[in-house]
Amino acid sequence: MPGRLEQQLTEGVGLTRQLVAQARAVDLYSFPHWYATYTCSRCEKQVAKVLEDRGIECFLPLFQTVRYRKSGNRRVALPLFPGYVFVHIALCDRIRVLEIPRVVHLVSFNGEPTPISSAEIVAIRDALACGRVAQPYPFLKMGQKALIKSGPLRGLHGRVLRSNNRLRVVLSVDLLHRSFAVDIAASDLASFVPDSLAKDLPVAA
Repeated sequence: MPGRLEQQLTEGVGLTRQLVAQARAVDLYSFPHWYATYTCSRCEKQVAKVLEDRGIECFLPLFQTVRYRKSGNRRVALPLFPGYVFVHIALCDRIRVLEIPRVVHLVSFNGEPTPISSAEIVAIRDALACGRVAQPYPFLKMGQKALIKSGPLRGLHGRVLRSNNRLRVVLSVDLLHRSFAVDIAASDLASFVPDSLAKDLPVAA
């Protein structure tokens, strides 16, 4: 009898996992989620414009920088994540994105497009909207974490470093293996958080 019961429990667990996977697949196929679209080099703005013209919700994070030329310095807006444009779609509509010229593919894992959490998109938008200096940064997994306790980015946490006597928080999009750094005031940071406790904090990266 114990053997039979164990078998039934195992079958039940297997069936539950299968139902959860099926529900997840239906959700991704039928309801919009955020995905990263990989584009041809230096075509991010063109792709974003076509997406907008077609009524497809998209997000192209840009940062301001200065280009130095003989004719004079010029301020330009460049992609924060070169080669990527975020789209908010249901997978049943992905052909509308993939058929756009200069779109290469949706970022995938094991052959399936992988959604990016809305929290990560919100964190990127908030970091740019607050007016702080932001720029691309080499993908960073090491370094001590700290909680942002006040200011526009309150409740998020990231890796902290110093650059040219400025305090910066590095936020990462793990799926893309890309990071960006945002200037922040020391007064906005709580005490440094050990990695063992960081998993319990709101995740920005």
